[in-house]
Amino acid sequence: TCVSPAVNRTHVAEVFLSLNGADFGSAGHTFSFEERMAISDVRPLIKARGEGALVTVHGEGFNCGQKVYCRVGHSKPIEAPCDSRSVVLCNLPLSLERGNHTVSVSANMVDWAVSARPLQVVDDATIVSLNPSFGPVGGGVRVSILVGEDNFLGALQCEFASVLVPAEMASDSHGVVDCVAPPHEAGAVQVSVVSKRGMRSFPASFEYVDARAQVLSVSPSMADTSGRTAVSILGSDFQAGANTCRFGGTLVAAVYSTSTVVKCVAPAHE
Repeated sequence: TCVSPAVNRTHVAEVFLSLNGADFGSAGHTFSFEERMAISDVRPLIKARGEGALVTVHGEGFNCGQKVYCRVGHSKPIEAPCDSRSVVLCNLPLSLERGNHTVSVSANMVDWAVSARPLQVVDDATIVSLNPSFGPVGGGVRVSILVGEDNFLGALQCEFASVLVPAEMASDSHGVVDCVAPPHEAGAVQVSVVSKRGMRSFPASFEYVDARAQVLSVSPSMADTSGRTAVSILGSDFQAGANTCRFGGTLVAAVYSTSTVVKCVAPAHE
């Protein structure tokens, strides 16, 4: 067994062997020094168990002129189609169990580049998170739902109890579906995502609350047009969560302080 030396360039070297440290012979075998592989990103990072679909591995040093292998968790390495020196496609084994799994790539199945972030395998069509998880009985709050991605790419609708509402895939976040909650009486309801293929996720709970927020005063009630003024909204029945202030037609984030105080930063205004 020999250990390959470090070199400062990619090239093919002939391999020689000596039994006495002085006389070297060659059997015509060569050894290829290649750029070290590295993984910068894996997409998607959430998959439904049992899908056996592809994940896209982004990085550098992938040599499409030779075989590239991919390994997920402790599964058997398989050859991965190479799209470019920076992208390979990794086929997920159907046998992957629920949980977190590293994604690795290699050219020789000895030296492996490992993803910094694990691939999360979830139960088929599971809602991973729902934010916010509550809203007013009058509806109107935008809810972001993180799901196991492949089954719900192109999701068309969200279902609150038995009410279907349009859904949109968030453009800047993989596997996140945005819906606007419809009106409903107070209490917990089941929320599901419905895919373009008619599949429904396992539901998550969303709580409708009958707290009707009232604004009693705004302090300060004036500022210059450049914006950036901290404004306190005083009232009653405010709820912690994704609150928003609207100045005319401009929406800005609101920071919850107490059930009677939220704070916003006034936007610039012409």
